[in-house]
Amino acid sequence: MAVEKGGENHSFVHLVGSIAMNNCDEVFSRVSDELGEYLCRIPDGETGERSRWIFFQRQMLLDHPATEIDPTVPALELKQWD
Repeated sequence: MAVEKGGENHSFVHLVGSIAMNNCDEVFSRVSDELGEYLCRIPDGETGERSRWIFFQRQMLLDHPATEIDPTVPALELKQWD
């Protein structure tokens, strides 16, 4: 995306999702050093237990007291298409 800033075009970077670093402090430091002038915001990088986001969500739902598995619904079959 390009935006006019101070009379000249200025490009921006939009980061989405996980960033393969150890913690959010490392993400903020490295990303701001490398891309700071091109960013409006920095995501925390989904580090730590959220680094495998789908598995994190699954475990969070399994552990929630208001969630239960319906035994009448078969588990999803996983397929690798490549």
